[in-house]
Amino acid sequence: MASRHANVQLVQLVNPIETGGADSMRWLLIILGLAILARIGYYVAYEHNPVPAQLAETIAQLRQKDPVERSRAAQLLGQQGGPLAIAPLIAALDDTDPRVRRNVASALGEIGPDAAPAVPALMKAMAGDDDDSVRANSSLALGAIGSAASADLIVAVRSANKEVRGSAFRALEAMGPEAVDVLPDLIAMFGDPDFEARQGATQVLIAIGPATVPAARRALADPNPKIRMAALELLGKLGPQATEAWSEIVVALADPDPRVREAAVTAAPLVASPPKNALPQVLSALKDSDARVRYVAAISLGSLGPDGAAGVAEILAELEQSQPESKPLLIEALGKIGPEARSAVPAMITALQVKDDNGSLNATTVEALSGIGPDAKAALPILIESLDAAQSADEMFLSLPVIQALGKIGPAAPAQVSPALLRALPKSESESRTQVLQALANLGPATDDVVRALIANLNDENFEVADAAAISLGRCGTGSSLTLPAFIEALQSPRYHGRRQSIVDPLVSYGEAASPAVPALIAGFANAAQWDDESRAAAARALAAIAPSSQEACAALVKELLDPLGQEIVRVAAAEALTAFAATSAEAAAALKEAATSFSGPVQEAASKALEASSDSQTKPAP
Repeated sequence: MASRHANVQLVQLVNPIETGGADSMRWLLIILGLAILARIGYYVAYEHNPVPAQLAETIAQLRQKDPVERSRAAQLLGQQGGPLAIAPLIAALDDTDPRVRRNVASALGEIGPDAAPAVPALMKAMAGDDDDSVRANSSLALGAIGSAASADLIVAVRSANKEVRGSAFRALEAMGPEAVDVLPDLIAMFGDPDFEARQGATQVLIAIGPATVPAARRALADPNPKIRMAALELLGKLGPQATEAWSEIVVALADPDPRVREAAVTAAPLVASPPKNALPQVLSALKDSDARVRYVAAISLGSLGPDGAAGVAEILAELEQSQPESKPLLIEALGKIGPEARSAVPAMITALQVKDDNGSLNATTVEALSGIGPDAKAALPILIESLDAAQSADEMFLSLPVIQALGKIGPAAPAQVSPALLRALPKSESESRTQVLQALANLGPATDDVVRALIANLNDENFEVADAAAISLGRCGTGSSLTLPAFIEALQSPRYHGRRQSIVDPLVSYGEAASPAVPALIAGFANAAQWDDESRAAAARALAAIAPSSQEACAALVKELLDPLGQEIVRVAAAEALTAFAATSAEAAAALKEAATSFSGPVQEAASKALEASSDSQTKPAP
């Protein structure tokens, strides 16, 4: 009856349209609009919001007796549930089983910003749950939710509970730029007496990124020196992203507080772009009245590398008057400057007289000498003496920095260094033996004694040692008549445990003199067990260099190129190698044409380029 009454009213409203009245038309539009709104409302209320059957079933599993089932349900809701799963998950944060609560917190994090209604419950879990993993996962979830949680988290970083503070800082840091809403609160924490609070705030600000720079610049004018120091630390960690603050950093280098000046001289080369633009400021700081500022300025010069050479004399002066605990970092700075710090070698040799607690040479000083390189030749006697002593005491593991230094400095006196390294080789463990082999290669063209030692290590059962021996032979031993036969034998030997590529690559330098290696290279294509893809690709390139007229090599390359099941890297290398054959071999040219038209991707591209290159070589006039 009510429906009929409504229909009568509708007819009474619509009928006047027949008269053509404007009012009637207006009423019709209103009715149609209401009908559309009603339909939208019906969709939202009855078709969009209802929980799908599968999701409802998963939510119901949160109430299962078995905690494993409840945990699994929470995990699924994080992956598939979306906004409709938030309320059930919030309730499940009170589950009696920590495994369930752990997965619930993670699930809310997976949902992300839409899980904002869960912030209070997650804050409670982060601060008070008795399970470490639940607290940690709640912190991560708050970070994933983002800015909706920032206000609560900035309160939590003031908690009396150290663990809660740490969790809150980690959550804010995970937010990254979304934590920008609490930027003023974080900057204010620069003045906090608690070091961990200042560090936590700095880490969050770094995660927020360049948006923090204007606030940090303003903080450099704060009357509190702790705030100015922390602002400079932040700018330094932001690096070149903070270049707009350069003028304020320069002003801070003259700050009345020496600790602020120290922070400024640390930040300057980190922010300057390029870093060497900070050289005048850092050199000026070397003359500061405060010893700590001078010390930090010297270290900053080291961070400039060779560009810091103008300050070597000042660093040496600081080294002479510094306390023992300060010397290692100053020496390290000199080593980073490199060969331009050669005038520091005598001071470093003096520093080597003070041994470490284990009786070995100070590693920092040894590494600094490595940085200076051959110009540190005067240090070779004490380094060799140390290596011999370690060998006698069967403590070669202590000598890794010394071995590396001998390899860097040794090119200045290979005849002095190579006998010491050869003496150490038999006594070395795998790691130090690898380092000795690499150091020998650095000395330049090898004597036959060195070559024999390298060849002997080709058959070592340790992969790193065998590979280092092969690489070193390729670098320094190709001038010896002993090397090529050893390479060919190793290629054919199942006892060689290094990468075949480490042997194959040096063969190219021999040209056609290495043609006896062709059968081994061809056999390598079919030996995937011992020849990895990179080694087989190297074999293809080597065949082009050492056997460009070999029919067997050409046929093997064609087979690899046209193998549709072959590895792409090998097929591409085969196409490139066939460039050397295509001008004289109809088989090579035909294979390249087939690959250029029948295949796609990198293989097709390589074949097309090879055809083009071979065509150019045929049409190019003779010189």
